[in-house]
Amino acid sequence: KRMNSRPLPPHPKYTISRHYSRFRIIRWRQVAEHWEGNEVGEFADFETARRALYDLNGWKYKPKTTDNNGHTHL
Repeated sequence: KRMNSRPLPPHPKYTISRHYSRFRIIRWRQVAEHWEGNEVGEFADFETARRALYDLNGWKYKPKTTDNNGHTHL
């Protein structure tokens, strides 16, 4: 019986996942009917990981800004 791999819902190619006090970038690929992820890098701080993530996904990176009330905006 042959498996037809049908498209899964959209999924970013790279995502960030927290690992203890570090941040890993995971690269995803569709395997048959599910997503499989491999770690491609690990970072000590979130902002560095986020910059790399945007770069890998081809997104436009904007540094986080904090307003006077301490709220963070992406």
